[in-house]
Amino acid sequence: MADASSWGYASVSDLRDEGVTENEANDAWLQQRIALASRYIERVTGRFFEARAQTLKVDGTGKRTLLLGQPIISIDRVAIDAGPFRPGDLAVEPSLYRVYNRHLTQGLLLPDDRENPKLEFFHGDDLAGVRFEPVRGLTLCSLVWPVGQQNVTVQGTFGYTEPDGSPTGRTPELIRHVAKLLVMRELPRLSDRDRREDAAKRWRIASETTRDQSYSLQALALQGEFTGDPEVDGILGGFMRPPALGAA
Repeated sequence: MADASSWGYASVSDLRDEGVTENEANDAWLQQRIALASRYIERVTGRFFEARAQTLKVDGTGKRTLLLGQPIISIDRVAIDAGPFRPGDLAVEPSLYRVYNRHLTQGLLLPDDRENPKLEFFHGDDLAGVRFEPVRGLTLCSLVWPVGQQNVTVQGTFGYTEPDGSPTGRTPELIRHVAKLLVMRELPRLSDRDRREDAAKRWRIASETTRDQSYSLQALALQGEFTGDPEVDGILGGFMRPPALGAA
């Protein structure tokens, strides 16, 4: 993650382009709110939307596939705990497993590997000619991730990014859009309750009479479960991490 003073899923210049003036908010205030909005997006979705290097400790499942908690950008190293009777761990050769990050390597979005990030052992004829030191009696044709607690180490780069031709991808445009919307809602100061209430309800206005300062509101929609704004909540809901995914 970048330095907190400049980190976020939108930029100050993005908000200036949307018409936010210096009189409304200075750069430092906007950057602080961008970081706050970005952390909120991560908390709601259970994901992050940039490339981050991480080392994961994952429970082996006894199966060919190993689910990971965040979309895979690249894998640097995979190792299996060799057990109490052998020091260190056993590195797994990259030629023995598939990395499911085809949205970046192949531009494939159907199926979308970001929704099912995993490593999977090769089996059968794909292993012809490959040499491997068996783990606890496993053979080449029955390779699985040995059952255990945090016994598989995965080092790599992870994050929900969208393909743009680069090796890591970019922050999705819809996430950038939501970050800007969340900051715009915060432009009225905390002490200005009337303006904050107006900003929070603006999306619900069905009709407005300027002269009499009156307006009518649409009924609250059930999909507004996070902020109450269906535009924001609909986008966040579409990016939420499935509950069945593996390690974070």
